[in-house]
Amino acid sequence: MRLKVSLLACLFLHSPDSSAVDGQSSYERVELNWDTMRIRFYGEAKQSGSLRDTEKEAVKEGISYIVEALPAIRMANLEQGLLGEQDDRSIVQGVSTKTYTYGTTYFSDGRVRVDLESSLPNALAPQGLDFTKDEPSELNTRNTGIVVELPSAMDPQMIYEIQNQAGESLYRLKDVARSEFAKNFMGRFFDGDSKRRLNYFSGEKPINIKGKSKGDRIIVVDGKEWQSLVDGNYGLLEQAKVAIVGP
Repeated sequence: MRLKVSLLACLFLHSPDSSAVDGQSSYERVELNWDTMRIRFYGEAKQSGSLRDTEKEAVKEGISYIVEALPAIRMANLEQGLLGEQDDRSIVQGVSTKTYTYGTTYFSDGRVRVDLESSLPNALAPQGLDFTKDEPSELNTRNTGIVVELPSAMDPQMIYEIQNQAGESLYRLKDVARSEFAKNFMGRFFDGDSKRRLNYFSGEKPINIKGKSKGDRIIVVDGKEWQSLVDGNYGLLEQAKVAIVGP
């Protein structure tokens, strides 16, 4: 799922240029993958010694870049009340120690670019969220995932709410176990071109329901239909096995 944003050197963040629920959000050199829960970026260095040493310098440059860029990216993806200094320190430690390489490009002008990735929840999730449970209950479920189909664009959200037509909450943050939020947030966002990843996430026997976005962080569904589908599947909510699918 992809949102486009320019991240300038002064870290002034423009509004996301979002076309749909499409699983990825891009910030100049940074790509947030909301369907795979990965954050990808790269580092570059000019060759001055061995290729191996240059690759190491490119990795260092990439980590320095993401550490500097993440506070602005987090501001664009979190409500102000969820940001804190402790979060900034924790993401620096988490991203700098849990970043992996997945590709290297060698340019004719001597530049070396190393492609890097880390966990999206590790980079964005705030520390002070209130959860009812640390781990999901060992509940048997009739189905393997919940797929909410939207007819129009909705920007990916770490925290959102599903409501019925009367505005009553059907699914909110407190329904999710802390350990599962650290893997999936409240669920993953897909577009119509991500069917393979959607099928992998939602499993062999998902349930489908249609919904509509209301503002940035609310999805409205038919309350009676939701209750009938979720009956016997509450464990899926605790596991954040919810897929939001756009056109």
